[in-house]
Amino acid sequence: MASTTAPSGRATPPPSLTHQIAAVRVPRSSIRSELRAVKIVWQRELIRFTKDRLRIITSLVQPFLFLFVLGTGLSRLASAGTHGVNLRTLSLIHI
Repeated sequence: MASTTAPSGRATPPPSLTHQIAAVRVPRSSIRSELRAVKIVWQRELIRFTKDRLRIITSLVQPFLFLFVLGTGLSRLASAGTHGVNLRTLSLIHI
């Protein structure tokens, strides 16, 4: 379809391409609606988590990785700054 020319000289789109404006009602935000959204996202992530075996395994291995690999490396770095005081022993004394 060809566009027509209005009296002002501007081209107007054909009637089939004009857009109608629809009224949209947005509900008020409340704590209940926010909690519902959190619940829905949490449920979605839980479903995705339980279906992915690799994600389950890595989430179980990750704390040990931090404990042994990073903990050992950081304790070596920290021992130089603490003049030989073992920070793991120090934390147990203050508990």
